[in-house]
Amino acid sequence: MLTLFAAESTEVNNPILPVFPEIFWGALTFGLLYVLMRYVLLPPVLRTMADRDQSLRDDWDAAKAAQAKAAGADAELANALAPAKAQAAVLIETARTEAEAERAEIIGAAQTEIDAMRQLANAEIDAARIEAMSGVGPQVADLTAQATSRLMNRPVDAAAAQGVVNRIMSERS
Repeated sequence: MLTLFAAESTEVNNPILPVFPEIFWGALTFGLLYVLMRYVLLPPVLRTMADRDQSLRDDWDAAKAAQAKAAGADAELANALAPAKAQAAVLIETARTEAEAERAEIIGAAQTEIDAMRQLANAEIDAARIEAMSGVGPQVADLTAQATSRLMNRPVDAAAAQGVVNRIMSERS
């Protein structure tokens, strides 16, 4: 049996090496696919990529132009607002000065009114003191005359005591 197999297996096919028709059809298919890709399918893809790239560049340039325009508008707005800000600062300072002057005026008026009230109160107190002293003077003179009469064991005139009491009371006032 061994000899039988040896006679039949003189021609050995290598499964790894392709045969000529397979190489021919593979090369023909590769060439057709290459031509199809290179001249039919790839140009629209490249054109789309170039259009997209150009669109991105245009958008980038438009964004830079808009940014520059916005910076110019910001500078223009700042220049336009500068006089208004200066005028507002002047108005605020003027209002602050006027408010301070009005405050000082109100405080001065209040202080004048307080001084007038204080003088009026002092005058009322002095009048009440004089009235109280004048009402008490004769009674103090009588009491002084009686006390002096008892201490000295002789009569003392109330009119004489009145003069002494008036003099002492006027010294205390």
